[in-house]
Amino acid sequence: MEWSQWRRIGLVSACLWWAGVCGCKTLFPWPAPPALDEGDKKGRVKSPPEGPPAPPLAVTDFASYPSRPGEVVRRAEGNAGPLAGPSSSETPSAADRLDRGETKHSPPGPIGGERPTEGGRERFENWTVWPVSSAAAALSPGPDPPLLAAVRAHVEGKPERALDALAMLEAENQDFVLALLPILSSGAATRWREDAQAAAELVGQLQALTDRLEKYAALRLGTVAFCHPVHGYRRYELWPANTPYRPGDLAQLYIEVRNIGGQPSRGPRGESWLIQVQASVVIRDAHGQPVSMPDPSDRRRRVPVMRFEENRYTRGPVRDYYLLCAFPVPEQPGVYTATVEVSDAAGRRSGPSAAVEFRVAGP
Repeated sequence: MEWSQWRRIGLVSACLWWAGVCGCKTLFPWPAPPALDEGDKKGRVKSPPEGPPAPPLAVTDFASYPSRPGEVVRRAEGNAGPLAGPSSSETPSAADRLDRGETKHSPPGPIGGERPTEGGRERFENWTVWPVSSAAAALSPGPDPPLLAAVRAHVEGKPERALDALAMLEAENQDFVLALLPILSSGAATRWREDAQAAAELVGQLQALTDRLEKYAALRLGTVAFCHPVHGYRRYELWPANTPYRPGDLAQLYIEVRNIGGQPSRGPRGESWLIQVQASVVIRDAHGQPVSMPDPSDRRRRVPVMRFEENRYTRGPVRDYYLLCAFPVPEQPGVYTATVEVSDAAGRRSGPSAAVEFRVAGP
C-alpha cells in the first residue's frame, strides 16, 4: 500500500475520533437513553413496551354496537357513559332538593361537584339550562283577548264575566258579540241534517243579527242586464245578445240592489215602510265617451247622466230590491255600454257596476 493511501486512512480516522469527542450529533445522531423507573431507586432501566400503545377504552352506554341501520341495541347495565344520568339510587328526592334550595323544576346537579355557571345560566356540556324564574316568566300566558274571554265565560255559564270582558268594546260591538255567542253555542251542538227545526231557529237568529247590521252596510249591486219583459224581482227575460235595438226603441235596464234600507212610513194603502232609492245611469259610445241622453224627469232636456228616482211603499223592510230603468236608445248606430250606481235616502252608495253592452242597428 502506498504512502498516500495510508495518509488518507489516517485523516479519516482522525476526523471520526474528533467527531466522537466533541459530541457532534449532526453526522451521527445518538439515541436518547431509556427512561428510568420513578419508583426504582437503583436506576434500573425500564424496558420499552413492545408494539404501538393500546388505545384507551371507549366509554359507551350500549352493550354492543348496531350492525345495521335501524337495529335496536340494549344498554350496558354496569357502564355509565357520558350521557347516562344518575341511577335511581343516586337521584336525590324532591324533599332533598328542596332542602338544598333547588326548585322542583331544576335538574339535579352532577355528582361530586357544583354546576358550572356562566352569566346566570347553568352550562352543561351540550346544552344550557336557564333559571326556572326566567323560563316561567317566558311561558306564563298573558290575559285573554276580550272576544276569547267572553266566549270562555259563556261556555262556562258565567254571563257576568262575559260582560266584564267586553266592557272595553263599543256598545254596538258588545251587542253584536252578545247576540252571536248563543248562536255559536247552538250551532256547535246542532245536527243540521237530523234537526231541521233547530236549523230553522238558527237561521232566524242569524237573520235577526243581519238586520242589525243592514243599516250600516253599503249598498251592493246584483244582476244588471237589459231585459224584456220584467215581471218582478228575479222574474224577467233577458234581451237576446245578438238582437240589436233600432233607433227610437225603448230599452229596459234591470238592476238588483242588496242591503236596501228604508224608514217606517204610512202608505196610501196601509203600507208601513218607505223605500227611497236613486239610480244613476251613464251611456258611453265605443270610444268611451259619455253620450247625452234624455233626462227621465224632463224628456226635452239632454243630460250626460240619467237619474232615476223611485219611492215605493211596502208592508215591511225589504232586503233585496230591484229597479227598472227605461230609456230610449241613442239614434246613432253603434256599440254602447251602460254603467249604474245606486244610492238611497240615508246617503249610502254602491260602487259602479260593470259595463253592460248593447247595440243599436241602422234604420
